[in-house]
Amino acid sequence: MKKYSLITFLLIWVATHCANAQEKILQFVTGQEINVGTLSEDDEASAYRFVFHNSSKRSIKLTKVTTTCGCTAAQFTQKELNPGEKGEIVLTYHPDGHPGKLYTRAFVYTDQSSSTPVAELVLTGIVTPSKKQWRNFPYKMGDLRLRRKVVHFTEAGPEGIAAERLTCINSGNNPLTVTAMKILLPDYVTVTVEPEVIPAGMEANIFIKVNKHLMPQGLKYPLKFPVILEGISSTPSERTVTVSIENGF
Repeated sequence: MKKYSLITFLLIWVATHCANAQEKILQFVTGQEINVGTLSEDDEASAYRFVFHNSSKRSIKLTKVTTTCGCTAAQFTQKELNPGEKGEIVLTYHPDGHPGKLYTRAFVYTDQSSSTPVAELVLTGIVTPSKKQWRNFPYKMGDLRLRRKVVHFTEAGPEGIAAERLTCINSGNNPLTVTAMKILLPDYVTVTVEPEVIPAGMEANIFIKVNKHLMPQGLKYPLKFPVILEGISSTPSERTVTVSIENGF
């Protein structure tokens, strides 16, 4: 009789612990995967809600939600949830810079399981490439495009030299040889382009250097002057970079 009682006890113990091990803590009303459809890199960030309720028999609290991509941010209900109480997790996806197949995951942790996630959420879809091919180079000078057209110098280095770099790109179909109109440059300013010949579709750097030791006395600050680029098919005003030397230089 004792033998059967022991066996019965063991069976109940195993069944109870297996049930607890398989207990689903979070029950998602919306499911755990959302297909966002087709997005564009040009779209704004979109938020997707996952609603769940505490399906366990004890109070729980979400502690963190980690994602597999920096393009996805997570927010979640912070308060303690009683059995049956609802909460939500919001995944915000940023498509810019992520063309192609969308597949990002998020892992949910609670105070009952700090090292192992209790649920996995998934966003799927397609992100089409941006239609703004040169969106990072908004300033157009013929086939040359720049990220900025104004350069500020605030202080010189230990040797009296200050340098600024302008990143540009050749958006045309032919190589460009870009130089600066030297006749308008002050004697204390030099402008170089690397590489000297910019292949079609390639980036380059325009370096503008100011030598404080060559600057004449009595200049009034802030000081502004134009750097007109040559080798580009556009008007002088369109291919002008403005240089500003600030007070205290």
